[in-house]
Amino acid sequence: MYRNCIGDVPKIYLEGIEVPPLTRRRISMIYLSLLGLCNKTIWDFRSVNVPSSVMEGKSQLCWQKPDEGWIKINTDAGNFQNGSWGLGVVGRDNNGDIIVAGHVRKRASPEIICAEAEAVKWGLELARDCSLNQIVIESDNSALIAAFCNNGVFLNELGDILNEIRNLAIGFEQVLWKAVPRIRNQLAHDLAKEAAAEDEFIWIEDIPELFQQKWLEEKIRSCELSGS
Repeated sequence: MYRNCIGDVPKIYLEGIEVPPLTRRRISMIYLSLLGLCNKTIWDFRSVNVPSSVMEGKSQLCWQKPDEGWIKINTDAGNFQNGSWGLGVVGRDNNGDIIVAGHVRKRASPEIICAEAEAVKWGLELARDCSLNQIVIESDNSALIAAFCNNGVFLNELGDILNEIRNLAIGFEQVLWKAVPRIRNQLAHDLAKEAAAEDEFIWIEDIPELFQQKWLEEKIRSCELSGS
C-alpha cells in the first residue's frame, strides 16, 4: 500500500488498484490515528529509555509547569538603584498561561535576601487578591527558601518580613516553597529588571509585549518536557 496526496484526501493504491473515495477516507482516518499513536509511543519510549540524568539535566534548564489545580508564583528582586529594588512577580497555571504578573520598585534594605523576601511577600499579596488557593512559590534565593522550609527565626529586618510572609501564607489552602536556579526564574527576573517606578504595574491573564517572547519560550519548553 502506498499513498499519493492529491487534494484533501490522499489517493491510496493497493497493489496498483485505486481504492474508492469512501474507503480512502476511512483508511486516511485510520492512518492519521495510527500516526498519532506512533508519535505518542515514541514519546513514551523516549521518556522511559532516556537516562534520568539527561531528563533531569534538561528539567534544570527551563521553567516547569505546576501540577493541575496549582498556580506557580515566581518572584525575584534586582536592579538596585538609589536605595530601591525592582521586584518582579509572575503566576502561571498548569498550562503555562499567565494568571497574574507585575513589577514595582520598592525601598528596602541593600541586602539582597531582604529584597527577595519583599518580592515573595508581594507575590503572596497578588495571589491573595486573585483568590488563589494552592500556590507554589519559587525563588532563586536558596537561603530565603530554606528559611521558610526550616522555620528560620531572624531578629532583624529580614525576620520582620518573614513573619509578614508567614501570616499571609496562613490565608491559603496550601503553599509550597521551592528554590530554583536563575534560569528557571528568568521571567520574574526580567520583570524585576525592568521595574522603573514605585507605582505597581499589574497584569491579569496578560503580560506586556516586552516579556511575551520569554513567556512563550518557557511555555513551549515546559510543554515539551512534560509531553503535553
